[in-house]
Amino acid sequence: MYFYTCHVYLQHMHSRAICFDLDGVIVNSEPTHMESFKRTLASQNIRLTSKDYASYFTGKTDEQGFVDFLTTKNISLHELPELLLEKRKHTYN
Repeated sequence: MYFYTCHVYLQHMHSRAICFDLDGVIVNSEPTHMESFKRTLASQNIRLTSKDYASYFTGKTDEQGFVDFLTTKNISLHELPELLLEKRKHTYN
């Protein structure tokens, strides 16, 4: 799960606040992550459906999502580190 931190200085109240956004509360990044997983798996000729994404990836770390999905599909985990790096590039570049 991703935590987004924003620092807010409330000048009129002379106080400070830190808010943590659990994905979907303030920013819904699920569509971005789903597209990143789809692109990453497509590079390996593996199709990811919206149903698969919801079942295996939503609410999990990227690593756990890949492990759950690939294991269920009887696909080797030997390229897991490379998949994680590629997914990260698709998400943040």
